[in-house]
Parts: sequence; structure tokens; C-alpha cells
Amino acid sequence: GSLGARREQALARIEQARAEISQARTLVDYGRILAPFAGVVTQKQAEVGGLASPGAPLLTLEDERRYRLEASVEEGMLGKIRPGMPVRVRIDALGKEEWTGRVGEIQPSADPASRSSLVKIDLPEGPGRKGPLRVLRSGLYGKARFPLGKKEVLSVPQKAVLQRGNLEQVFVVDSSGTARMRLIRTGKPFQDRVEVLSGLREGEKIIVEGAERVSDGNRVVSE
Repeated sequence: GSLGARREQALARIEQARAEISQARTLVDYGRILAPFAGVVTQKQAEVGGLASPGAPLLTLEDERRYRLEASVEEGMLGKIRPGMPVRVRIDALGKEEWTGRVGEIQPSADPASRSSLVKIDLPEGPGRKGPLRVLRSGLYGKARFPLGKKEVLSVPQKAVLQRGNLEQVFVVDSSGTARMRLIRTGKPFQDRVEVLSGLREGEKIIVEGAERVSDGNRVVSE
């Protein structure tokens, strides 16, 4: 009888040891964190020796293969934007070069204060990215140009427009070769030119170089 009792006790201790081993393995697994994708750690929210709480983030991981540019778009333009639409984008920190992204998501809710919605543009994916795009990082600022159709506008070089307080003016050369000051109203800039909304007609000659040294009534001589 005593032999059988000792055998039962030994078996019980073996089962207890197996349970402790299983528990230890589980605890070891808790200490091993596997990322869902290959990327770069951009933020560490936990320190060695600290207590990890359920639901509390430990690390922030960034997928270097996929980036998005988030653009705030006026509500009046949203009807012309569709998912998958190609968009020309430029990242300020990477110079003036442009790349083609695609509209990935249009936020359904609008900001009532700015009357705009967020449009998320998928940028070219790595490792196919070339040149400066290889050093993309989150937090960079950029610009997006949406293909919303074309219209003809009257524009002039920006350096031809003189600012006088709140007024904008150019010097128009009349048929007698005399410089005449003309008030204009400008619109959107396009690289080194600016749209003219009113004050000028197509075909009129204006002074571009040295306009700041011209006075109304000066004779203009072509060189």
C-alpha cells in the first residue's frame, strides 16, 4: 500500500512539474514580441523593467514600404476626386521633383470649421522607390496636385507685379511706347507666374524686367 501511495505522489509531482514548465514557457512567449511586418521602430513607449499593461502600446512600428500623403481638400472639389485617381505629389524636404501617387482614401466626414475633408494619397511603394523617395519618413510635409480639368487663364510673370500696400499693379506699355500704371487683381500662382483675374487684357504689353524702377508716364525704349 505504501509503495502505491509513493507512486501516486511521484506521478502527481511529475504532473505539477509539467504544468510549471508549461507555465514558464508561456511566460517566456509573453516576453517575445513579433512584429506583424518588417519595418522601423519610430517610437518606444516602454522601458526595460517597466510593467506592461494589457492594451498599452510598447513600440510604434513604421512600414517603410508604404507611405501616404494626407491632404486637406476643399469640399467643393471633393466631387471630382475618386479613389485610384493619379495625383502629382511633391515632398518639401526632397526638393522640387514630383512623383505620381494615387488616391487611396477619401475621409467621409468633413471639418465644419475649414469646410474641407482629408484625402489620403498612396505614395510609390518601396523597394521600387528610386532617388530621394528612398529616404521618405513620416512627418514630412508635401503638396498634391489633383487633375481636375484644364482652363485657360491670363497670367503674367510674378516679378512684373508690384505690391503697393493692399494694391497690386503692373506697368502696361501703350501704343505710343509710354508706361502706364494699371491696377490688377491676381489669383493663383503657377511656379514663376501668377493668374490675373482682372485689370489686363490678352495681348497687352507689360514691363517685366526693372518694373520697380518705372514711373507712370516714362517712355519705354526696347533694347
